[in-house]
Amino acid sequence: MLFLIAAVWSLWGGFLDLLSIYIKKNFLYHLPFYHRAPGFAWRIPLASAVVLTLIAAPIVVLLSIRPAVRGRFWTAWWCSSAAVLAALSRLPIHSAAATLLAIGVGYRVGRLFDRSGERFERRMFVAAAIPLVALGAIATSYYVDRGSRRGAIEIGRSTSAIDKRPNVLFIVLDAVRARSLSLYGHERGTTRELDRWARRGVVFDRAFAAAPWTFPSHASMFTGLWPYQFDQEWNHAIEARPKTLAESFSRRGYRTIGFAGNTEFCSRETGLDAGFIEYHDVVESFLGGSFLGGRLDRLARDSSELYRQKMSRFKSVGAHAFVRDLIELVNSSGDPRPFFAFVNFVDAHEPFVVPRDFPSRFGGVPKNDSDASLLMDWWLVDKLALSERQIKLARDAYDDSIAFLDAELGALLDAVERSGKLEDTIVTIVGDHGESMGEHGLFNHGTSLDLQEIHVPLIVIAPGIVPEGKRIAEPVSLRDIPATLVDLSRRGATANQSRENEGRDAAKTEDAAKKEATKNEPAEFPGSSLAPLWEDPPRIPSVSPAFSEVDGPFLFSGQFGRAAELRGTIFSLVEGDEHYLIDDQGNERLFNFRSDPGEDRDLANTSGVHDRLVRFRRVLLAELDRNREIRQGAGEARKKIGESLRGKLPRRETSIGR
Repeated sequence: MLFLIAAVWSLWGGFLDLLSIYIKKNFLYHLPFYHRAPGFAWRIPLASAVVLTLIAAPIVVLLSIRPAVRGRFWTAWWCSSAAVLAALSRLPIHSAAATLLAIGVGYRVGRLFDRSGERFERRMFVAAAIPLVALGAIATSYYVDRGSRRGAIEIGRSTSAIDKRPNVLFIVLDAVRARSLSLYGHERGTTRELDRWARRGVVFDRAFAAAPWTFPSHASMFTGLWPYQFDQEWNHAIEARPKTLAESFSRRGYRTIGFAGNTEFCSRETGLDAGFIEYHDVVESFLGGSFLGGRLDRLARDSSELYRQKMSRFKSVGAHAFVRDLIELVNSSGDPRPFFAFVNFVDAHEPFVVPRDFPSRFGGVPKNDSDASLLMDWWLVDKLALSERQIKLARDAYDDSIAFLDAELGALLDAVERSGKLEDTIVTIVGDHGESMGEHGLFNHGTSLDLQEIHVPLIVIAPGIVPEGKRIAEPVSLRDIPATLVDLSRRGATANQSRENEGRDAAKTEDAAKKEATKNEPAEFPGSSLAPLWEDPPRIPSVSPAFSEVDGPFLFSGQFGRAAELRGTIFSLVEGDEHYLIDDQGNERLFNFRSDPGEDRDLANTSGVHDRLVRFRRVLLAELDRNREIRQGAGEARKKIGESLRGKLPRRETSIGR
C-alpha cells in the first residue's frame, strides 16, 4: 500500500507541476508561449511522476521493512511535500517560503493518511485512476490533433512534372545585419564562406526586412503579407491563417521540413509550422520537461560552456546539428520528392557566444566571469551603464558569432555541392532582421527602424536558374521572397524539362522554356518575384516597396539604450539612396544613406526636399490602400499614421489611402 500511496502522489504531483506552468504563463507573467516541446501537456505529468517515484522509492522500501514506523504517515508526508515543492518552485515564491509551505502541506496530508483506515486506502485506487485517465485522455487528444493537423496538409501528387522541380533550401540567419558582413563591406572578414559562395549567385545589396524582430519578419517571408496585415503584437501569433510557403510547396508535391533554432518566435505556437510535414523546434528531453527532471538533467550535463548554456536557454541545438540534419536530408535517396527545407539559425542571436572549440577571430571571448555574465545576460543588461570596453566586447563577440555561423554555412553548401544536388537546388540565404550595437545609442532589436535593424543580407544561388556574380542595387523587400521562390521553382522545373529534351532543336527548347517561365499564372502570394531584376537586360518589375514597420511603445528601460529613440509605431520606406520614416505622432525623418551611411543628418526639415517627401508619402499611402481589404486588426496607431500622411499631401490627393 505504501507503493500505491507514492505512485498516486507522484501522478498528482505531475499535474501540480503542469498546473504551475499554466498559472505562470497565463496569470502571473502573461507570456506569449509555453515554449515547451510538443506534447508537453502529457509528457510533463508523466515525467514528474517518474522522477517523484524514483525519489520516493528509497523511503518506501525503508518503511516497508519497518512497518511499525507509521509508514502511511511518512510516505504521504514525503511524497506530497516533494510534489508540492516541485510545483511551487516554478512560481515567484521565495525558496524558503516554498519549502515551509510544502512541508506544511505534506504534514497535513500525512496526518490524513495516518488516521484513515482500510476503507480510505481502498479509495486510493480511485485516486490513482483519476490522474491516469486524465493522462491518457490528454495524450490521446494530442496524437489525434497531431494526426489531423498532418492530415490537413494538402500534399500534391508526385508526378513526373513535379519530380523535375528543384529542391528549395531557405536559410534564415536570425539577427544578422548586412553591415556586419564582409560580403557587404565590413572591414573584418566575418563571412569568408559567404563571400566565396555569393560569387556563385545573386547578391541583393539593399534588402530590407518588413520588421526588426523575428516573428513578424518570418511571418511576412512565409505569407507575403505586411506585418500590419496580421495581428502581430509582441504576444501574438498568426491568427488569420493565410497561405504559407510550406503549404504552397506541399500542395505541389514537395516534402516540407522546417528547423527552427529560434524556438521563442519560430515555434509551432506562432503558427509558422503551417504546411510543414516535419517541423523541428523546441528540444527538450523527456525528464527535462518536469521541474525536478530538469534540475537533474542540468546536473548531468556540462553547463560550463557558454554556448551550451545559450542553446539550453533557447531549447535548441545550434548550427552544427542543423547542418548535420540538412546534409542527411540532401543525401537521402529513399524519397523521390523534391524538398522544401526551411532552417532558422539562431547562432548569431544574443547571447553572443560561440562553441568552445571555435577559435575567436575578433577577440569576443570573455576574459572573466563578469564578461561571461555580460554576454549571457546581454538582452537585459542596462546599456546606459556600459563602459566602452564592454560595448567593444559585445561587438567583437557578435562578429565572432557571425564568423562561426558563416563557417557552418560553408560546410553545408560544400556538402550540397559534393552530393551533386547543388545543380538542382535553389538556395536562398537571408537575415530576418538586424541588430543595434550602439548606433544612435541603441542596442538589441525590435524597437527601431534604423538601417542596422532592417538592412539584411539576401543571396540567391541556383545554378542554371540564377546568374553568377551579380549584385542588385535596387532596394527590395523580404516580403517578395514567397513569390520569388515559387517563381524560381517553376523556372527550375522548366529548365530541367528542357535539359531532358536534348533531341529537340536547342533554339526552340530555349524559347519554350522562356515562355513557360514567364507565362501568366495566378499569383499564389502577394508581392512580386525578384527574378526580373537579374535578367539580362534587367526588367524593373513592380516589386514591393522596401517597407518596414515596428510597433510600440515598449515598457523596457535601459536594455535598449536611449529611450528617446523608442517612438511608438513607426513606418519606414527606402527608395534609391533615401530612407524615409514616420511615426504615429506624425514626425518625419529623411536620410540619404549613401552620403550619410550612419544616418546622422536628418534632411526632413531642410530646404529642397519637399518634393521627395511628397513622393514617399504617396508611395506609402498607395501601399496601405492597396492592401486594406485584407488588413487584420489594424491598430489605432497605424490609422493615425495614415491620417497624418493624408494631412501632409496636397488637398487634391487626400483621397489616397482611404
